Amino acid sequence: MNLNEIHFIRLVRSNLKITVLNTEIYVKESLMHTYVEAHLLVNEHLLLIKQDGQIIQSFEFAMPLF
Repeated sequence: MNLNEIHFIRLVRSNLKITVLNTEIYVKESLMHTYVEAHLLVNEHLLLIKQDGQIIQSFEFAMPLF
């Protein structure tokens, strides 16, 4: 188990956005109406969007302060 990663499963709706930790992320149109895995790499400030084990997109992700 890697303590540097947080995993989320999200449904991409027709507006092409998912929400991770109160942050809206827009994803590729090809992901519409599918489930994706969002892997947050905490130490790297990176969010990876995966489907079927493949990385589809990546984003810089600054951790929001609550």
